[in-house]
Amino acid sequence: DGITFYIREITPQGELKDVFMSDSRDPGNQVIYTAKNAFLVHEDSGPKLVMFDGMAQTLTPDNNRLFTTSFSDFSYDIGALVNDVKTSDRRLVSISTPELIFSTKAVSEETGFAPAILLYIGHDRIAQPLLAIVAALIGFSTLLVGNFNRFGLIRQIMVAILLLVLIRVLDSVMTEYARRDAHYWWLLYMPVFAGFILSAFLLWLSERPGWLKRKFRRKKVAA
Repeated sequence: DGITFYIREITPQGELKDVFMSDSRDPGNQVIYTAKNAFLVHEDSGPKLVMFDGMAQTLTPDNNRLFTTSFSDFSYDIGALVNDVKTSDRRLVSISTPELIFSTKAVSEETGFAPAILLYIGHDRIAQPLLAIVAALIGFSTLLVGNFNRFGLIRQIMVAILLLVLIRVLDSVMTEYARRDAHYWWLLYMPVFAGFILSAFLLWLSERPGWLKRKFRRKKVAA
């Protein structure tokens, strides 16, 4: 029917690895979807394929133009492609965080969502607001570090940006592990703890101007 679907692997947690889907039902608008991983989600409106870390490539044969769009997550309605699929009476967004975390098995049976992704969504709802606080703390504490100079706060701002990028990279890595295995949900809080510890160190450092320079000089003299 114009749909080509390929999956390299299906894990015991229900995760689809290396997804490829080609939709050529409309000859004038052919679309190819590729994703690093995906999950099948059952909603009251029908089953959805939720893809993560992928790309959509749209080809228009009339002018031979190719448009590409990268996405971190994308939902594709596969209701017309799947028959006799059990659907949930509730949407995933309407399920409370405590239910996702403490009644994971029941919610998984109801929605068809893998426990790993349910725990990820539940704990991510808690971790993301905390990361916003961490970002503010890192920015504030970094500005307090260092003495006044003619260049103003440029160095502190650059350091703050670098630290926030590192926290974001750590968050992305931990998220990948949490999505794969239900036992790794606690990794979602690692960037939060790292951010709080880093902020505390920067605040401690701001009360001791020149501490790093003195440390460096002592090592240099000792050498």
